[in-house]
Amino acid sequence: MLEEQISSDYRQAMREKNAIKVSTLSFLRSQLKYVMIDKKMDKLTDEEVIVVIKKQVKQRLDSIEQYQKGGRKDLVEKEQAELNILKSYLPTEMSP
Repeated sequence: MLEEQISSDYRQAMREKNAIKVSTLSFLRSQLKYVMIDKKMDKLTDEEVIVVIKKQVKQRLDSIEQYQKGGRKDLVEKEQAELNILKSYLPTEMSP
């Protein structure tokens, strides 16, 4: 399951001391927990996890746009790194 993969990758990132991946996955895991509590569920389906990830991707894209307008290249790079991590959990979309 996708949720288990995220938890496993989070533990691996902690062992590797990969700060950006740890913070990104930690935030993602907390968002998944909020959804589980809100829906009164013990586990989420992969589809529900993907919805949460897509929401996070959209937030990162919006942040990147705002930071680019503000000339904050450092924050753009941070958000882009987080975006790449999140996108790695999404299924590849078919081209039209």
